[in-house]
Amino acid sequence: MQSFADAKVHPVDWLVEEFFPRRAVIFITAPTGMGKSTLMLHLALSVLTGRPWFGFTCTQGKVAYWDQDNPDSHLTENRLCAIAAGMNLSEIPREPLSCLFRTRHRIDKEGKQLLGRLKDFGASVLFLDTFASINPFNENDNTLMSQVMVDYLFPFAEAGITVIALHHPAKEILLATPRQLKAYQRQGPNAARGATGIPAACGTTFNMVLDDQKRVTLVNAKPRYGNPPALSILYDEHGQMGSADWRITLKPAKPQASQESAEIFIQGMPADLRAEMSSRRLVEMMTDNGYFMSQSTASRALKKWGESAPSH
Repeated sequence: MQSFADAKVHPVDWLVEEFFPRRAVIFITAPTGMGKSTLMLHLALSVLTGRPWFGFTCTQGKVAYWDQDNPDSHLTENRLCAIAAGMNLSEIPREPLSCLFRTRHRIDKEGKQLLGRLKDFGASVLFLDTFASINPFNENDNTLMSQVMVDYLFPFAEAGITVIALHHPAKEILLATPRQLKAYQRQGPNAARGATGIPAACGTTFNMVLDDQKRVTLVNAKPRYGNPPALSILYDEHGQMGSADWRITLKPAKPQASQESAEIFIQGMPADLRAEMSSRRLVEMMTDNGYFMSQSTASRALKKWGESAPSH
């Protein structure tokens, strides 16, 4: 135990700045066919290579991908190659280490052994594709689901391994008339299928939704580590699956603003608005003007402007 008086300020340690904290359990909920596996494989390659993820800084590290959902293991390999081509990688690097695997057992039988192997491996992140395929228990049982999170997933986070689990959204049935049943998809922090104990136990949760322009948008539904902007994503695909020319390119729907462009934007503001400007407000204003920017970039731009602004 620790005294309140011994508390210290600890900056958030990000796997992906503003989006995914390290050493946490993160759930991403999306309907079938929306591209959640493709998006996560793109994230996995970004972490592996240390490249920014849609302009947001990644902490480079070893990656483990538990592909228990797709019946054809070649599908995931083909996707990896196609996404790597879309990222203009001539080849997927062997260092840092990465592993793509399946198991014969689910998390109740595999958890402790897998944790030991991944600790020895030095994994910084474990992707679960999907939670339903590795969970043997009734996901509608709130007590069981809380226990699964605490007993089987938290130990990975406590060992320094970020867990990113993919899941499906829930639908609730309403009795509209005696002859007609009406179903609607749950939204917000409880969008995930199953008991509410699943998202409640997570560090943070995200939903993938279709926006008004039919673009896939990643929306933070549980802003425990801050409130990242909604990230709209464009998918572009060329070639044919299973061929060497298959290429999948993912990019943000809005152009990424640089620190320099943010500084120019600040310079054009009225003096009274500029004096009260925060990094969060600057991100919102840049978004309103059609640009996408991280809060850390906004903070650097404000700091640089403050250092270079003429004093009176």
